[in-house]
This record gives sequence, structure tokens and C-alpha cells, in this order.
Amino acid sequence: MNLEGRELFKKAAELEKAGMPVIMCTVVYTEGSTPRKPGTHMIVAGNGESFGTVGGGRVEHLCLDHAMKMHASGTSKELSRFLSFNMNSADNEGLVCGGQAAVVFWQPENEDGQKDFFSRLLEVTEDQGGWLVLDYRASDSRFKREEPRQEKAETESGKSREVLCGCYPEGKLPDVYGPFMKLAASGREGVYLEELSLQEKAILIGGGHVGQALSPVLKSLGFRVTVADDRSFVKDEGLFPDADEIICCSYDSLRENIRITEMDYVVVTTFGHRGDLETLRNVLPCRPKYLGCIGSRKKAAYIREKLKELGFDQDAVGSIHSPVGLSIGAETPGEIAISIAAEMIAVRRHMITGKGLPLVDPGTRIHTSENE
Repeated sequence: MNLEGRELFKKAAELEKAGMPVIMCTVVYTEGSTPRKPGTHMIVAGNGESFGTVGGGRVEHLCLDHAMKMHASGTSKELSRFLSFNMNSADNEGLVCGGQAAVVFWQPENEDGQKDFFSRLLEVTEDQGGWLVLDYRASDSRFKREEPRQEKAETESGKSREVLCGCYPEGKLPDVYGPFMKLAASGREGVYLEELSLQEKAILIGGGHVGQALSPVLKSLGFRVTVADDRSFVKDEGLFPDADEIICCSYDSLRENIRITEMDYVVVTTFGHRGDLETLRNVLPCRPKYLGCIGSRKKAAYIREKLKELGFDQDAVGSIHSPVGLSIGAETPGEIAISIAAEMIAVRRHMITGKGLPLVDPGTRIHTSENE
């Protein structure tokens, strides 16, 4: 099952609570072209089930096989907890991406003596954020820049390698790990640090067809989804089974009912342009990370002009993604939902700014010129 981020950690906590042995496979270092980047995780349970992905293909197959061998070996330390892959040779079956990757295999229930590691990790992400630390300096090996052996795609980097893991709330990271925060590729040095950010929140203002199609898509991307509408039936009729929170309130009282921060993603799809305008008037001062509003170019121009008349400057008005979503020719609610989610991903991955301005090379730009 393909889970990501907090949903993956939640699954690990469920397995942990049920007494199921769990091995987490974490990509800690990459160089060049690779299927996934550092911070990618995959769970391999003792019963053979796996959740998440480290990129699929040959690398994932080898990681699954290695994790199951670790499960079978029990407490034995004979198997390496660290594998590196060189994908720079066509001689490696299925590994021709051209880059290098390193994966650490860790079992917190065995190595720090605490059975509730993933539950504690979830608490950190819900509270104030913090850090996940994997320390695998117990052997003298490092990520090796070497040609792969043709008969074996993976290179084991040391036997009997311990992995010490911990999760620390913001401000509580031990001083010994401080220097690694400044290293762009700290995973290569035997210590991997991952910032545990608070769960990203998507606020859908308007519970119509597009909102209903968008909610489950955003949940699958790891967002906490809040839906707000001034019509009570949206909350009563079970239209948003995946949403974390459904609020019925007038659009001019949004800020009294929902806390909107500069880290949040807001999508406006109310019943009409008056609702959209009232919503934007209330949301713009919160300066959310992403603010999109559905509608035609004519409607978008009208809304922007009205907001300027209300006293909002060009910088604020220009931050609105409207028409919302990437230009993929979407027509149905499901297609529009995908285009909106894709635009939100582009902001999340820093491919475009919150104002819709591209950060990528013009040859690979995401928006068409007419959609900016």
C-alpha cells in the first residue's frame, strides 16, 4: 500500500501497538538521478506486508528482500543495517537511473527499548514539530563511491551496524547532532536528520462537487483536510467522509471559526462569486502558503479588481492562484481536483512560489503563460 508522510508513520504506530515487528527502510542519501530522495520511507512488517515505497523497481525489491531476511534473523546483528546502490551502470538489471542511493534499515522497538516509538513520533508532528535522528556511525564504513559488482546491485556497507534512532521535539535536539543540521547531505556522514514538520493543513472553503473530489486526493497526499461551508447539509449529509473537520459557518466569520496560518493551503470553491469574494477578503490577511480560487479568467479578473477596491495591494491580490490549478485541460470535478492538487504539490516541492511564479527552468515550467 502506497502511504506517505504522517499516514505512513500512523500505520507504523498501528502495527507497533498490535505487536507486529516493523522494519523501517529510509532513504538517507542520494546523488544524481534516483527514483526517490532522502526522507522517503517504507515499512516492512513481520508478516511480509509493506507500506510506502522507496522508489519501486529493483531497489525496492532488494530492500524488501533484505528487510525480510532481517525479520527472519530476529535479534541477530549479522545482517547489515545499511545498503548502498549504484545505479550508474547498465550492467545492473533495472538500475540505470544514473545515480546513487543509500538506505538504512531500523527497528526502534529493538534498538531504543521503547515499544511506542512511532506513537511518540506522531505526537511530535502533532504538537510543535521536531527531528527524527538515525545514527548509524557504529561501524567505520561510509557511503561508498565505487563501481557496482555486476552480479550484485547492492553494496553492503559494514556488518553488525547498529542504528540508534530517536525523535526529539523542536528545541530538544541533543547538541551532539547540531553540526549535522548544517550539512546538506548529512546522511552520508553516518547520521541522518529529518525535520518532522507539523502536518500540512488544507482548508477547502466550499463543499460543492470540486471540493468533494479534492478532499480524498489531498488526504492521500498527507494533508489534514478541513472543509468549511455556510450550508448545513454539507456537514449533515456525509459528503466528506475523508475530511478531518467540517465546519458550518458564514464566510465573513471564517477567521473566528478556523485558524489559518502562513503554512496552510486554502482552496476557495464556494457556491458563487459573492461567497468567493467574501472568503478571499477574510483569508488574504492570513497570508496562507497557497491560496487558490476557482473560476474563469473573467471571474478572476473581476474578483481581483474588487479586492483592490477593498484596499488590498497588488502583492496580496497577485498571490491568489486563479483560475486555480495547473493548465491540463481539466473539465470534470475529478479532473479539476487533480489539477488543483498538482498545483499544491508544485508549491509544496518549491517548483513554483505561492504566487504562482515558476522556480524551475523555463524549459520545464509548470504553468502556461496564459495561466499566470
